[in-house]
Amino acid sequence: MRFCLRCGAVVAYDVRACPACGHEEAPAGLDPGACVACDGCGSARPAALQICPGCGREAEGFWPPAPRVPAWEAPEAPVLAPLLVLLAWLGPLVAALGLALALR
Repeated sequence: MRFCLRCGAVVAYDVRACPACGHEEAPAGLDPGACVACDGCGSARPAALQICPGCGREAEGFWPPAPRVPAWEAPEAPVLAPLLVLLAWLGPLVAALGLALALR
């Protein structure tokens, strides 16, 4: 997320035109109405767009890349976990069996 330089509204990172006031931020040195060829698909796209609407490839060079977060990996389960689960199930069964034998 970022903020519009004209009105301060919150704007999505890959959107150049502010939804509140319509202010369009162009990369430094580029005309906002200019079109450039996409590096991925070759189609013409407005220079102010960071992501190509044709192929979805992110333009390189004038905007910092969108932050990438590494995927979360679950820690390995301890080796004793299956044994502990087995004991948790067998404990009440052994207690009930002991009670039944004692009352017999």
